[in-house]
Formats: sequence, C-alpha cells, structure tokens
Amino acid sequence: GATLAAGRLLGLNDVQMRHALGLCGTRASGMTSQFGSMGKPYNAGIAAANGVECATLAHLGFTSADDGLLGHQGFVGAHIPSEARTDVDAGAGMQDAGMQDAGMDDYLFPDNKYKLHACCHGLHPMIEALLAAHQMSGVTF
Repeated sequence: GATLAAGRLLGLNDVQMRHALGLCGTRASGMTSQFGSMGKPYNAGIAAANGVECATLAHLGFTSADDGLLGHQGFVGAHIPSEARTDVDAGAGMQDAGMQDAGMDDYLFPDNKYKLHACCHGLHPMIEALLAAHQMSGVTF
C-alpha cells in the first residue's frame, strides 16, 4: 500500500510502478525471482545494512521482544510450519558458542555452511576446479 501511494505521488509510470513493487517485495523477503536484476545485489545490501542497523540500535539501548527469534510468533514461527518446529520448540540441543554468548542456547541451523566464494553457490564447484587446475598447471600471473 505505501509503495503504491508513494509511486502515485511520485508520478511513476506502469513500468516504474512494477519495479517499485518488485523491489518492495524482495526487500521484504529476498525473493530469488530477482536473480539477474538489480534486485539481487539490493537484497544483499539490505541484509547487510539491516544487520549493522540492528546491532547499532541494540548498542544504543533499543529493545525487542525477548522471543522475537525463536518464540511461537517470532521469526521461526512465521517461517516454518508448526509441525516442523517441534525440535526447535523443545530445544533440540543445537549449540553454538556465538548464540550462547547472545543469550540463546538453541537455533535452527546447526549445520549451516559458509560460502567459499562471494558468488552463487552453484558456481563454487567450477571455481574450485579452475583453482585446482591453475595450481596443478604451475602457471603464474
């Protein structure tokens, strides 16, 4: 609603309004439909900016609900069907020092992986193969 109202006030044409609504949608959820558009790097930028802003706000004394992440109506509750949440609700013992330091003992992704390269994970095998081939070739640049 706010995007439509602001778009109308700004005099956006139909194409611009579709872009505004698409960016609004991806900002809310990070949709993969944005791959190949400017919306994809926008998602990463928004996520990074949100992380810095949230840490800064907490540092300044800004508070949130204590169960905003793992509570019944928190982030996990909003994104995972209730029948799949039993392990999280029961505290399945998924431990991580970083989360314990933050006051949380349990979280949902105990085997979360990190990216080896700053690109789509689908490219990682090719990059690793090229790096190995380069190392084996002995060619230097």
